[in-house]
Amino acid sequence: MALKIRVKDIAQREEHINLHIEQSKETVSFHGYQGRSLPLPKIRIASDYLVYRMANFRTQTAQLRWLRENADRTADYFSTGEENASTQQVQHVLLLELSRKGTQSITPIYDVLKKEPIQIEPLLITRTGVIVNGNRRLAAMRQLVADEPSTHQGLAFVECIVLPGTVTARDLEEIEVQLQMARETKLPYSWIDQALAVRKLLADGVPIGRVRELMYLEEDDEVKSIISQLNEAELYLSEYKNEDGGYEQVDSDKQIFIELEKSLKGKEGVQQETRRLIAHVIIGNNQNVLDGRVYNYRLAFGKHHDEVLDALTEKFNLEELDAAADEDDLEIDIDDGSGRDVLAGFRALLKDTSRGPELAKVIAETLDDVIADKTEEKSAKRSLALAQKALNNLAKIDVSKTPSDVVSAVTAVLEQIEKETVRLIGEFEKAKT
Repeated sequence: MALKIRVKDIAQREEHINLHIEQSKETVSFHGYQGRSLPLPKIRIASDYLVYRMANFRTQTAQLRWLRENADRTADYFSTGEENASTQQVQHVLLLELSRKGTQSITPIYDVLKKEPIQIEPLLITRTGVIVNGNRRLAAMRQLVADEPSTHQGLAFVECIVLPGTVTARDLEEIEVQLQMARETKLPYSWIDQALAVRKLLADGVPIGRVRELMYLEEDDEVKSIISQLNEAELYLSEYKNEDGGYEQVDSDKQIFIELEKSLKGKEGVQQETRRLIAHVIIGNNQNVLDGRVYNYRLAFGKHHDEVLDALTEKFNLEELDAAADEDDLEIDIDDGSGRDVLAGFRALLKDTSRGPELAKVIAETLDDVIADKTEEKSAKRSLALAQKALNNLAKIDVSKTPSDVVSAVTAVLEQIEKETVRLIGEFEKAKT
């Protein structure tokens, strides 16, 4: 059945929670607040006294998607709607959808609670009943109570541990990241939600070293890479798809943006832009041309970028670019000195989404041919190396030091080598004709 979310007045919620705190006789040691252990009061209250946190990093992309689908709503619909019943209703739907998601090894929260309606872990809340950790669980519990009250009524009352009243918005951000975005989190955040959270923390003045610690990363550069990958995804969405904020479209493309970010390091000018444009065509035509094998074609903007660029230049009669210039020379200029943009034709072609399938096919075929050629070349080099190794080994045989009892065996092997050598020479002679 449809669940109608009601929001109690914030003062009423706070008074109710404080009353239960005063009556509480149990505390839980919490380690996620300001880097120290803190005993937090544990209470049990009706779920009506709780509200979803709108700044929940996990729902960022879902909220943006909803706003695009409901263009009549203002951009601050969620950020200003935490105390609004209609906004809480929308957030409930988004969270319920997430509660029904799992992975190959993780059962969805909704399914776990449906099968066994027992709350194993308390929710983490503020003094005003805002859920800091456990938004998906609360959504699942509320929905199960509404849908199956006879078997799930016990979930209508929720165990919570309560943060101090001094907790700030920045504290809440850090707590969420530390609890939910560590590598061993129960259900990983989408890489986009994670990256947006990192950007928000840095924008709020959290030092990069602290962000690294919160996410259990080893190097500051890992944090910087997360931001670079997000920037590349946003460039793709805005410049190729013309859909700013359409993050759900790249939710499954994390690895390809990792590869793109790697391929652009230390590159400028022509080298940088052509790699990016080629990558955009590949990503944008992954399903309709490449059959979901986008990762297989990462070398088109990486190791074999120059070969792909040459093929596109020849195929579409583009102005030849000096993209294969010395890698140490990072002063490659898109302007050739005449005030003319030498990348104009290439850019116009690769940004033309109507020609995307055609371009993706050319890129894929070129890369396949390059790899085949490289494989053949490698095979030829391997044949020569093996022949040379065999000759070297034969040269090491010292007849004077070979025991008489093994001479016959060695001779037999050498005769077999002679036969095999004659056979191979014959095969090579045939191959020449």
